[in-house]
Amino acid sequence: MVKLDNSQRDFCNSTADKIRLLAPAGSGKTLSLLWRCRAIQDANPKKPQRFLVVTFTRSARDELKARISTDPQLAELQSHIQVTTLNAFGFRYLRGQQTGLKVISKKDAYTVLNNVLRPVWSENAVMASVLSSGNNLNAYKSEILDAFDVLKGLGFRHTGNGVFQDFAKHLGWLLDVGLERYLANAYFARLEKMKLFDIEQKAAFVEFWVAATDRLNQSNYVTFADQKYFAMLKLEHTAIASNQRFHHILVDEFQDVDPLDMNLVRVLVKLHKSTLTIVGDDDQAIFEWRGAVPKFILEPERFFGGKFETHILAQNYRSPANIVRHSLNLIEHNVVRVKKKVRATSSALAEIVYKQFPSYKECCKFVMGLAREMNADSEGRRLAIVGRKRAQIIPFQILLASEKIAFYAKDDLNIFLQESFDSLRDTLLTVARSGESRRRTPELIDDFMKLVNKIKRYPLSKNDSNGLRTYLNNKRPRSFAEVLDTFLTYDGTIKGGVDALSFYSPISQLLQTETVADTLAVIGEEFKGFAKDYGKAQSLEDVFYVDPPFLHLADYAQRYGNDYDRFLDDLEEAIANLQSDTPSDDDENRDADELRPIHLMTALRAKGKEYHTVVVLDAIDGIWPSRLATTPAELEQERRLFYVAVTRPRERLFIVANRTVLGEKTTPSPYLSEMGLQ
Repeated sequence: MVKLDNSQRDFCNSTADKIRLLAPAGSGKTLSLLWRCRAIQDANPKKPQRFLVVTFTRSARDELKARISTDPQLAELQSHIQVTTLNAFGFRYLRGQQTGLKVISKKDAYTVLNNVLRPVWSENAVMASVLSSGNNLNAYKSEILDAFDVLKGLGFRHTGNGVFQDFAKHLGWLLDVGLERYLANAYFARLEKMKLFDIEQKAAFVEFWVAATDRLNQSNYVTFADQKYFAMLKLEHTAIASNQRFHHILVDEFQDVDPLDMNLVRVLVKLHKSTLTIVGDDDQAIFEWRGAVPKFILEPERFFGGKFETHILAQNYRSPANIVRHSLNLIEHNVVRVKKKVRATSSALAEIVYKQFPSYKECCKFVMGLAREMNADSEGRRLAIVGRKRAQIIPFQILLASEKIAFYAKDDLNIFLQESFDSLRDTLLTVARSGESRRRTPELIDDFMKLVNKIKRYPLSKNDSNGLRTYLNNKRPRSFAEVLDTFLTYDGTIKGGVDALSFYSPISQLLQTETVADTLAVIGEEFKGFAKDYGKAQSLEDVFYVDPPFLHLADYAQRYGNDYDRFLDDLEEAIANLQSDTPSDDDENRDADELRPIHLMTALRAKGKEYHTVVVLDAIDGIWPSRLATTPAELEQERRLFYVAVTRPRERLFIVANRTVLGEKTTPSPYLSEMGLQ
C-alpha cells in the first residue's frame, strides 16, 4: 500500500462494518476502493473473502475491471471480486429465475401496449378512454412506460394489500427527502400530458400500473427499471448458500443512487450479511433528474440504520493547485454538504482564463481556434467544450462538421440528427417562401398546417385538422397572408375551443421576421411543438430548467442575415457530416471514438472525465445558474454542476461569456466571483 496517501490508507485499513468514503474530484477513489478490497483480503489469508463492487455506468465498471487486470498488486482480486452495474446484476439474476426474459426497447413499446397490455387498460375506464382515442396509444407509449419506471425508481411498490395507503405514505417520505421536484416533473407532468389531471384519474393510472406490472412480468417483459425492481422483490424472499455469499458490498458513486437503487443495495446487504462501503462525493451529486438527492450520501444512517464511519480523501491527484483552490472557493458556498480540506499534490498551475466577447460570433471564433489547435495536436491531448444545456453546443456541431473536424458526443447530444430539425428546416423553408406569388392553394395550406401543428405542445387532432384544411381549401386563398386572414374567420373547433388568436399571433410574428436569427428566436419562444422530440432524452438534462431550444442557434445565425438558403445549405452539410461520422456504440470502437481530440458535452456528462483543456460556455447569470433555479436546493444543485465542469481540466480552463445575447446585455455568472476570479 506504499502508493496510497494517509487518508486513503486509513480508509483501506478500517475494520468498521459500515463506511462512508467521501472522495472529492481527482482524489483517487477508484484506487482506494480496490485497495480496500486488497487490504481486507490480506487480513483474512485463511478465509477468502468475496466482494461485490457496484457502480452505475458501464464506463466506470470497465475502468474498475481494467485497473484490477493491469495492476499486478491487484490482480489476485480477480477470483474474489465481481464488478457490475445494478441493472446488469438484476438482469442476470432474473434471467436465472425465468427464461425468455426481454427488456422492452423503444421499438417494442407500441406493440407491448397494444398487444400485451390492451386487456389491462381496456378494463380500466379512465385509461381506456385515453388510449382508445385517436392516435393516443402511439403518442403516449413512451410517457406510460417512463411513468412506470419513475414510480419504481422512486421506491413505490405495486405489491401488497394496501397499495394506495402505502402510496400515500411513501409520497410523504419523498417530500421529506427532497424529491418533490423530481416527482412533479418526472411523474405528475407525464400524467398531465396524458390529460390525467384530477385525483381520481391519477389513482386510475396507479391501478393500471399495478395490473400492468404484473402482466408484463407474467409475459416475460421487463422495463429498464424492472431489472432492479423485480430482482429486489425476489431477493427479499431468497436464501443463499454460504459459498455464494458476498462478504463485502461496496457501492461506487453513491451520490447517484435513487430510492430503488438504495433499496436493492439494502436488500443485498441484508441477504448476504455483508459489510457496506459507500463511496462518492456529495459535492458532485448532480443527478436529481433521475431521483438522486444529496441526502442519501449525507445521511446514510437514516436509510441503512447503524452508524457509518466517515473517511474523506484529502489529496487531489488530477488538478493543478489553482484549479483545486478556485473550485473549493466555489463549492464552499453550498450549505448542504460535508466540509472538506483538499490539497493538490501538484504545485503546477493551470492556465485559467475568463474571457468576455462582444458578440456570439467572436466567442465561436475563439473556441473554434482552440478546436483547430487541439485537432492538430500530435500528443493526443483532448479538448472538452462544456455547456449547461444541450442547446449551447448546437452551433459548435455545425462549425466543427462544416470544417470536417471530427468530434465525440453521445448520440443524443447530436441534436441535428433528431426529428425536430427536419421540422425546423421545413419551417425555415416555409418562412423563406411565404412571400412568393403564384403559389398553388394546396401548397399554401400545407405550409400553413405545418406551422399550426407546431404552435402547441401537440398537433391538432385528426378531426380538427381535417375540418380546418377543408375550410381553407374551400376559400381558395392565393397568398400566405390570405391564408392567415381566412383562418381568423374559421368558426370550427380547434383543440377543444382554443382561441384562434393564440395560433394566429405566433404565425404572424414568424412571417414578419426579417432575418434567420429573428425567425429562430420566434420559433424558440412561440412554437412549443418543437419541444416534442426533447421528451425523455432532453429531460435527462433540462427537465427542471427548460429554456427555448433554439436560443443559441439564433444567436449563431445572426451572421446569415436574411440569407435562408446559405443557412440551410450549411445546416444540411453539418447534418450530412454528422450522419457519416457519428461515434459508434459498438464496444470495440467506443474507445477509439472517445480518443477523438474534440468532445462536446453538458456538465452532467463531464462527471468522472478529465481533459487537457476545458471550455465552459456561456458563463452568464441565467445559464450558470439557470434562471429557473430559485430555491436554495435548486441553486445548490446548479453550483454543483458548475463545480463538476471546472474540475475537469488538467492544464487549461477557459470560461467564456458574451456581453450580449440576441441584443440583450448579460451579467457575468456569480460563480466567477465565488471562485475568486476577476
